[in-house]
Amino acid sequence: MRKLLRWCFTLDLRSLAVARICLSLVLLADLLIRLTVLEDFHCDTGFMPRAELVQFKYVPSSICFHLFSGATWLMALLFLVHIACVVALGLGYRTQLATALCWLMGNSLQTRNPFILDSGDRLLMLILLWGFFCDWGKFYSLDSRKNGVPSDPRVCHLGTAGFVLQLVSLYWFSVYYKWDPVWLSEGTALYIALNLELFCRPLAKAVLPFWDLMKASTHLTVFAEAVGPLLILTGQKWLRLAGVLMLSVLHLGIFALMSIGVFPLVSLTYLVAFLPGFLWDRLRRGRGDKVSAPE
Repeated sequence: MRKLLRWCFTLDLRSLAVARICLSLVLLADLLIRLTVLEDFHCDTGFMPRAELVQFKYVPSSICFHLFSGATWLMALLFLVHIACVVALGLGYRTQLATALCWLMGNSLQTRNPFILDSGDRLLMLILLWGFFCDWGKFYSLDSRKNGVPSDPRVCHLGTAGFVLQLVSLYWFSVYYKWDPVWLSEGTALYIALNLELFCRPLAKAVLPFWDLMKASTHLTVFAEAVGPLLILTGQKWLRLAGVLMLSVLHLGIFALMSIGVFPLVSLTYLVAFLPGFLWDRLRRGRGDKVSAPE
């Protein structure tokens, strides 16, 4: 039983490190986009002043530095601090501290205006939370240059178990809420979603006339969300890789057809953490062969 659990919850520190770097890039892009609408959504001059937020939506137990003042200069200063934490996370400088600060600043920012959030924003915070416990600064970081890298890149503990179980619950609960004829028997869910012009990209209009493709894609979505996490949970390298690729194709399709915020990009960076270690071993051997060939 213990061996089975180790298979399920073992992750590769190199995959976690690459996921950390990719996540920091997504965070940085998200913050830069938010900066362009700083006054509109995060200051008292925008559509959600602090008085309105506290009256209708604010949870008193929340920690929100962005409620200290509604002045534009203070919001800009907090954004700059947040960006500095994200850059430190990507570079792997004091990775644990940078992860904790990114999580703290991110929750504060999301508390300031919950009306402009989507599921990707909350998933970001969950990944940061479990990433803090997963030692994802051991490779490809300034910390690793100072402290060295572990001899065994594989790691299995409560942090990685939470990282894996979060992924499984994310997709399996999604399947649970899709238990409806439009997803299972009729297969019309994707066709209906792509008719919402507010969220659809230009490519969506090109594929809408192909009804059989829409119906097959709807059923394949449910299949990928049900089977992909199971393949990842097995821990077997080729099965885990197949699960990662299956779910990655799903999110790439969502990103190509619909504009729904950062959720597809966050999900893709999350899946990077589950890439099996043999990919990095082969890449390292390939680079070694290329270097030794001229000699």
